[in-house]
Amino acid sequence: SKFNNLEVLILNNTKIKGSSLKELASLTSLRSVALSGTDISATVLQDLGKNKTLREIFIWNTDVTEHDVENLKKTFPYIHWDIGYIPDENEILKLNVPMLGNRSQVLNQDEEVAFRHNLPGTVIRYAVNENDPDSIKSPVYKDPLPVQSYAIIKTKAFKDGWLSSDIAEFVLFRKGYHPDTVLLLTQADEKYKGEGGITLIDENKGLPDFYRHPAWIGFMENDLVANFIFEKNTPTIRNITLSYVRNPNAIFMPPAEMQVWGGNDPEHLELIKKVNPPQPNGYNKTRIEGVSIDLPPTNFKFYRLVAKPFRKLELENPKKRNVWLMVDEVFFN
Repeated sequence: SKFNNLEVLILNNTKIKGSSLKELASLTSLRSVALSGTDISATVLQDLGKNKTLREIFIWNTDVTEHDVENLKKTFPYIHWDIGYIPDENEILKLNVPMLGNRSQVLNQDEEVAFRHNLPGTVIRYAVNENDPDSIKSPVYKDPLPVQSYAIIKTKAFKDGWLSSDIAEFVLFRKGYHPDTVLLLTQADEKYKGEGGITLIDENKGLPDFYRHPAWIGFMENDLVANFIFEKNTPTIRNITLSYVRNPNAIFMPPAEMQVWGGNDPEHLELIKKVNPPQPNGYNKTRIEGVSIDLPPTNFKFYRLVAKPFRKLELENPKKRNVWLMVDEVFFN
């Protein structure tokens, strides 16, 4: 009561019962008091309402009833009595989406994927790789899920008496083995140079809608060609995954072709595998995803990755129309 200039007082979720709220009636600068989640009653609010400068009082999650509030409004019409959202008993609410329990969508060596939901009794169902989960056929999430190198997992929440949630999509990568050195053999575009070759192995993931960030390195006119060197040891590699971004405006696309070369002499590398990733069609959102290449078990010192940007011919224009290949990381597993 001695804080003469007090304007806003927030006492939410404290143990006050309101017996001394009448002390605030003399504060001529007080405009707002929040009492949500306390044990205050309508009787003590009668004392607080005598403050002529008050304009709003928040009483969410208290024992003050709607009938009490109607009486308070009549007695103190100059105060807005905010009792929060009162749900209709017949209203069916929609669940929020499941959340990822891991700290990151880039998993450590032996880390499994966990999901959670804050509402007790909610059932989470999931589907792997582009399928949508449903309430009947999709498996129920119970224990953390293993991911080998790369996966897209979609989840959806269900609970009796509630509308099912929207689908939550998680693109997951495994961190794997870390090359000691990377040498970029072609030049990235001036717009998207990242941090040079180290961008591909610095474990710094880019954001899907902020391409000026140094986590991204971009190619359009040139192919991405890089040597990855394991100098200290040569682990057995069974998979290489390239992380890139695609968007619905077809400005950023998956590589049209990827090649993996390997050997112990950088001047005499052999082609291990070549793939032509399918180009997306009909997608409607920007997201980071990956091209994952399974290899026969190899333990070379040198690996060369070639990723060619998508290039197409317009029907009305014989000139090539190139699109960006935006890459933020390469993973070895």
